[in-house]
This record gives sequence, C-alpha cells and structure tokens, in this order.
Amino acid sequence: MQKDKNPNSDIEISPRRKRYSNRKRLTDVGTALKTDQENIRAVIYTRVSKEEQVEGHSLDAQRNVCDEIAGKRGWKLVEVYEDPGFSAKDVKRPAFQKMMADAENDHFDVVLVHKLDRFSRSIGDTLTAFKHLDDCKVAFTSATENFDFSSAQGRMFFNMMTVFAQWYLENLSAESVKGKRELFNKGLHNGAPPFGYIKNKEAKKIEIVPEESEAVKTAFELAASGTYTHRMIAEILNRKFKTRRGRNWSKDTVTNMLRNEFYYGMVSFRDMIRPGLHGPVITKELFDKAQLITRDRFTGHRRYIVPQHSKKGKPTVGTKYYMLQRIIRCDCCDRYLRIQSSPTHKYYKEVSAERGLECKLAAKSVSMERMDQNIIQALSALRLPKDWQDEVIRQAQDQDVALIAIKKKGKIEDSIRRLDDVYVNGRYTSAEYNEQRDKLFEELNQLVIPNNTVTVERGLILESLGSYLEKATGNELSEICRTVLDAVYTDFVDSRITRFRPAIEFIELFRVAAPLSSWEEMEDGTFVVQSN
Repeated sequence: MQKDKNPNSDIEISPRRKRYSNRKRLTDVGTALKTDQENIRAVIYTRVSKEEQVEGHSLDAQRNVCDEIAGKRGWKLVEVYEDPGFSAKDVKRPAFQKMMADAENDHFDVVLVHKLDRFSRSIGDTLTAFKHLDDCKVAFTSATENFDFSSAQGRMFFNMMTVFAQWYLENLSAESVKGKRELFNKGLHNGAPPFGYIKNKEAKKIEIVPEESEAVKTAFELAASGTYTHRMIAEILNRKFKTRRGRNWSKDTVTNMLRNEFYYGMVSFRDMIRPGLHGPVITKELFDKAQLITRDRFTGHRRYIVPQHSKKGKPTVGTKYYMLQRIIRCDCCDRYLRIQSSPTHKYYKEVSAERGLECKLAAKSVSMERMDQNIIQALSALRLPKDWQDEVIRQAQDQDVALIAIKKKGKIEDSIRRLDDVYVNGRYTSAEYNEQRDKLFEELNQLVIPNNTVTVERGLILESLGSYLEKATGNELSEICRTVLDAVYTDFVDSRITRFRPAIEFIELFRVAAPLSSWEEMEDGTFVVQSN
C-alpha cells in the first residue's frame, strides 16, 4: 500500500523571514499592579452614547459621583476623560484611547468610573483593557458597583481577571495564528496583496493586474541584469506607477518588492513559504538571480564603506561611526538626511523624493567630511564667560527655561491626541499607529527640566570641550554630538551648517555661551552659526 505524501513536504524556510520565528509572544507578558494607597493619583472616565444623551444621562452626574468617592478616599484627582456621544461597543473613543496611552506614561494610579458599562460593554475589550492597565500598574474602581480593584480583596479579584484576560488574549492570538496557518496550508495569502495583484472580493481570489505585473517583471529583469541599481529601478517605476500607499517608489520600496517570494508564486507564514494558489508573475530562476546580484552588490558596497585593517594588514569588518547620524537635517524641510557612500566619497543626502515626499532641495547632497568639520568648528568655538556659573543660575531664575520644555511637551501631547483621532477614524493601521505613538512617547520621555547643580557640572565639562574634540576618536565625536545636540541643519547651497538645536539639558549653557561663541539664538530654540 502506497504511503500518503507528507502534506508539509513543499514547505521551505525563508532566510528573509527568520526573524518571525524568534518574535516575542503573548506568553512572555507578565502582570503587576500598584498597591500603595497613599497619595494615589486618580482619573475619572465618563461616557454617554448619543441615545443615552437623548435619554438624559449626564456626564456631570457621573463625574459628581466619582468626585465624591475620590474625595472620601483622599485620592488626588489629576484628570477627567470624557467621551460624549460614543458607544461602548468598541474602544474607538478619543478620550479612552488617550487615557490608555497616558496609563503607559505613568500619569495616574487608578481609573475611577461610575459603572463598568461606562468603561466598556464588550467582555473582550474589557479584559484586554484590564490587562493593559495591569501591565501599566494601574488599578480600576467602579463608584457604584460591588468591586474595587484598589483594595486587597479587589486586587485579588483583579489578578483573577488578568488571568482570564491573559487566557482571552492568548486564545484570541492562537485562533488568529490558527486562521493564518490554515490560509497558509491552503496556499492562500493573508492580508492585502502586493503591487501587481488585486483581490477579487466576489470571486474570493487574488488576480494579476496585467500592466502592474509587467512592471514587476521588468523590475526583476533590470535587477538581475546587474546594470541597474534599485534607485534607478525606482525612477523607472515612478514614470507611470505609485506604490500601494500612493507614494513614489524609492530604493527601499523597490528592495522590499524584489525580496518578496510572493511574486514567483509563494505564500508565507512566519519564516515558512510554500506554493500558493495565485499565479506567479516571474520565475524562481529570475527571482534567485535578482537576489544574487543584489547580495553581491551589497557585500561589495559594504566592503569599501567600512574597511578596517588588522595588525597583519588583512581587511576586517568593523563598525563605522558617523558623527551626525540621526541628528543632521535639511534646513528646508526639517527631515533627516541619509548617509550615502561610494569607494571614494561619503556624503549626506536629502531623500524626500525617494520617500514620496516633497522638498525644494530634494536629492541634494553635501560632503560628510565638510559637515563634520563644520560642527566640530562650531562646538570648538564654544566660550563661556568667566562668571558663567552665576549667569546660568540667574538665567534659570529670571527666564523660565522649563517653559521651553513645557511648550515642547504640549506640542508632543497635541500630536499624540491628533494621532489618536486619526487612528480612531481608521486612517492608520494598528502597526502604523503604534509605531508613531512609540516615537512620540520616546520624545516625550526625553524631555528634561534643567537642574542648576547638574547644569554647572555639565558646564565644567563644556569648558574643555574644544581641546577634547581635537583628540576625540570617531566614536567619541559621535557620542558627544548625540549628547549635546538634538539637531543640526544643513544649507546645501553654501555647503555648511547653518544652525543647531542643543539638547534641552544643555540649552542654558549654550544661551550663556552664545555672545562669545558667534552664535545667535532664534525663537525656535536653535542657534544660528555665523558664516566665516
């Protein structure tokens, strides 16, 4: 009797997708809850739907009851989150989203609601939210119901709820993974199809878009020829096509496309690929050839970008430090510049056009060596007056230096609120929302209110900065720039640094040093460097 063929015999492991096999899973998540009841910071959440507004339910009435409970317990009320006219069937509510984000940032210790149904009517959303609050060490209390997650007994019940929440999330995740795995086993693609394909919702299958698929095939052929870079291929595609997100093609989007096994007929699940039911637009031979050419070009490129030599004279791979990486920006559009290299030159380049964005100085470049020397000269010119310590303390008292940080904090918080609104309206995916929100919170967490004693200590270091810069290694120069500066702005026309923004904790020192250092402070907190 003939044995059945192994149903998994056609599965391969994709090197490109190996990172998925080590991704952190829900089972790695732990739980915790604050128990300190002294000086607890409380927030109130209130909500009414449109129908409840008509029926006379009042946000003020909910708040009054919660206010009374908070007062009796001696809790400090720090904020009230209100969602008028929103249903509790889901969590797409602006104030609710802001509250959950603030919980991550340790703005409060307990959430107080009039009734649980003001918080959520969905068991799934409730458990997920409870788990999130528990991870943030935030308690939950209802003013009118017989449970209190801020008491010892209530915390025990809360911990039980988080166990159910963990089970719910893991079960939901398992079901989601099961569904994706089932699609994979059937040879079906999970998610939106890439450029060159379209999903036929009526026929429930993925179909080839003839004109786009020809462009994809051409891109692979050009890449496999070895005579076209990914940037050149992007320029060709931009003559007629946009990406799926409606942007111009860039070197990076072309690279991602050329690495996608979907185009030769494969579907993926984590780090595995297998033949799919959709039609291929290229052959595997063409795909492999494009990968080989790209890999050879990449490794050759790296060989002359970061060569170092051992004592025996043999080239070794080492780490290259770029002084102004992630702080140098275009003075026109305020976007970061990209580092570009060739066998003989290194430079900073404006790449808005490659990202599908606009800038008057798009595609301009400037010598890396010249910009690095520019900023070294600017920092070496730093001169503190003899009485700088007294001046720093006086300015910190006379000028509300913290006001700059507070204004910046307010702008970031406004950006977070706008981001929440965009997400609620469905204009961002969950991944895009989380990425943008994490960046904003990281920027928020980096804000520092200057301290006089610490500032004086930093000033003592800056006094000898000029002589230290002359002897510093590449790594040390990079660390100095990242520590002292938030941003450096480039003028492509004159090929020079026009201005810089000090890190907030150094701004008092730069302000004191400006008159003797040939700098002029602007309203936006940047310092203009006088041209020679």
